[in-house]
Amino acid sequence: MSSRKVERALFFGLVANGIFFCIEVVGGVLSNSTAVLSDALHDFTDIIALLFSWGVEKLDRGKRPAVMNKVRLATALVNALVLGAGSLYLVFEALVRLQHPEPILSPLVIGLSILGIFFNGFIFFRLRDPSKKNMNVRVILFHYLEDVCGWVTILAGAIIMTFTGLLWVDSIITIGYSLFILFHAFSFVKQTLREM
Repeated sequence: MSSRKVERALFFGLVANGIFFCIEVVGGVLSNSTAVLSDALHDFTDIIALLFSWGVEKLDRGKRPAVMNKVRLATALVNALVLGAGSLYLVFEALVRLQHPEPILSPLVIGLSILGIFFNGFIFFRLRDPSKKNMNVRVILFHYLEDVCGWVTILAGAIIMTFTGLLWVDSIITIGYSLFILFHAFSFVKQTLREM
C-alpha cells in the first residue's frame, strides 16, 4: 500500500472511529455497561493512535525512508504504550464493578455489539495492507481486529446477561478483554523496540 493510500485509509479510520466513539459513549452510559464503556475508552486510544499514525504518514512525503521508518516505529511504540495504559485502567474499573454489580440494559448492549462488529470489521478490511511492511499500520490493524473480538465477547456476555440476569458477566468480560489487549500491547512494545 502506498504512503498516500495509507494516509487516506488512516484518515478515514480516524473520522469513522470518532463517530463510533460518540455512539459508544452514549450507548455505554444509557446501558450502564462497563464493557461498552471500556471499549469506548479503548476506541479513544484508537483515535489517538490513528491521529499519530495519520500524522506520520502525512510527514512521510519526500522524507528520507530511514528517518521515517524510525518515526513510524516510535509512533507504533507510543500507540502500544497508550493501549497498555488504557487496559490497566479498565481492569481496575472492572474490579470495582465486580464487587458492586449494577443493572445493565442488555438489549441495547446487544445492538451496540452487532454495530461494533460490523463497523470495526469494515475498517479492518479497509486498512488491510497485503505487504505487511508498515509496522505502524500493523499496530492499527491489530487495534481493529481486537475491537471485533471484543465486540463478539461483549455480544456473548449481553446475551448471557439477558437470559440469566448474571450482571457480573459484564465485569468479567471487561477484565478478560483488557488483559488480552495488555498482553498484545506488551508484545508490540517488545517487537517495536527490537526493530528500532
